[in-house]
Amino acid sequence: MADSDQADVARLHRWWIVRHIVIVVLQAMVFVGGCVLAFYSAVWALRTTPDLPVAYAVPARERAGELPGPPIMYWLIWALPPTLIYGIGGIMFWRWKASRWIVGFLWAGFTVVFPIIALLWIGMDVGGFSPS
Repeated sequence: MADSDQADVARLHRWWIVRHIVIVVLQAMVFVGGCVLAFYSAVWALRTTPDLPVAYAVPARERAGELPGPPIMYWLIWALPPTLIYGIGGIMFWRWKASRWIVGFLWAGFTVVFPIIALLWIGMDVGGFSPS
């Protein structure tokens, strides 16, 4: 009888380990999915934003005069992907309890990648760039 109990405990322990490995792999996949979603939404925003005047290509410290700010559509297009991801995710997080871990890891992946790409490209668009 004791050997049977030990076998059951070992089987449960193996099942517990497999279960947690599967959970960690799923969480990693959702996190990477959030990173990929952030990359493609940033590329979409980059391709969709209106072109800025050529004078913006000159670095800000080397410009002769003051330029008007980028048009409002420029900022709205860059704000659209995070607004949609966080808005739809917030509704899912609030209404559907089972999706909370999915939304959390998706948000984490999105939050890691999107601001880096957005800050890089907005900085180059608005601040100009040149080799130094």
